[in-house]
Amino acid sequence: MVSPEISVIIPTYNRCDTLSRTLTALCETQVGMLPSWEVIVVDDGSTDDTLGLLNRLSDRYAQLIFLTQPNQKQGAARNAAMKLAKGELFVFLGDDIIPEPVFLAAHWQRYVAAGRSHTYAAIGRTSWHPDIKITPFRNWINEWGLQFGFQLISDVEHVPFNFFYTSNLAFSRALYDSQGGFDESFREYGWEDIELGYRYEKKGMILRYEPKAAAGHLHPITLTSFCLRQFKVGYSSVLFHKMHPELSSFLHICDIRPELLMLKPFLWVSKYILRFIDEFIHANICHLHEILLKNYYMLGMLKAQQESKRLNATDGDV
Repeated sequence: MVSPEISVIIPTYNRCDTLSRTLTALCETQVGMLPSWEVIVVDDGSTDDTLGLLNRLSDRYAQLIFLTQPNQKQGAARNAAMKLAKGELFVFLGDDIIPEPVFLAAHWQRYVAAGRSHTYAAIGRTSWHPDIKITPFRNWINEWGLQFGFQLISDVEHVPFNFFYTSNLAFSRALYDSQGGFDESFREYGWEDIELGYRYEKKGMILRYEPKAAAGHLHPITLTSFCLRQFKVGYSSVLFHKMHPELSSFLHICDIRPELLMLKPFLWVSKYILRFIDEFIHANICHLHEILLKNYYMLGMLKAQQESKRLNATDGDV
């Protein structure tokens, strides 16, 4: 059996139905000049029928490998897959990201065109899946805002580390072999992939943008759910800052305002009002969305800082 040159890595948690569509598109529709490849799915402690699905699909798709673990979050799941992976190019895909037919070929061809460089990395193009209604808010977070922000990329050959999105990403296994994988200290959503991108960039990684490696995001994100996401990202940013204090300005640590806690009721009401306007009136008020999301990000930072102070106070009493 030929050893795979590409290892596709997918962590998953309680998204059985969407994962089925992702794996079907990946294993049945890929076209173009491709070397041998494998798919490694890590079930991170799902409580739905994910394990049953993977057992059924592994009988159907010879390239599919899966493993299970207790819930340890996405960083640990990706690390477990990389330890098992055989390919020289790692391709990361979200369990709710449906790849287009040329997805894998585009990632591979860009890697080959770069001379199979040991410092190679590239993000692909993720758009909304046709089953998802595109609202002004969803369009903004994908193109200009906090989800992906593809329109903010000024140089497709040298993309900043903060675009190191594991929902649609490829990088040379040589980076992993020399620098290690994801930091498993992150227990909440956010930053574990960007933190790895930052470490890799400091060691010479060149991140590119390959729009031909296209996929559709099958996740009905709303403004209210995205506020929760930003709260978690803000919470995780405090840990990121402890690891890399030189990123204080990038993480907006200095922008924290304790008085923001008094505005929590107003912010809670605002997210529902703005969501209604976005989805039913379809008005473009993304500048208000941005303000709201930044405030939820700072609320997350405040919570993490308060917990850290309480922990330090407790340790001091011991």
